Amino acid sequence: MSRPPSQAVIAAVEQAFDRHDFTVPAGSGLHVCKAGDFEGHASDYWDHTVAEVAKAAMDAARPIILREAADRMTRDYGNGNSARFLNQWADEEQT
Repeated sequence: MSRPPSQAVIAAVEQAFDRHDFTVPAGSGLHVCKAGDFEGHASDYWDHTVAEVAKAAMDAARPIILREAADRMTRDYGNGNSARFLNQWADEEQT
């Protein structure tokens, strides 16, 4: 059973799409990423965009996943020490 993505993940994906949008300078035939980290042909550009958006989604989801794992460890196994470690890791991921 899958859940809809969190607002943090949705926002990260939208920002990544905006940041890695492209322009096509007149006469060049190349796609140039607005973030400045890609210049190439359309087929390669899409691969770049997908990779950057996936990375942004994973980075935004990581703290959420860690906190859920901490909650499950505490609830299912009574392991508060591991849960504290996972919550600390989630805090570090958000900074």
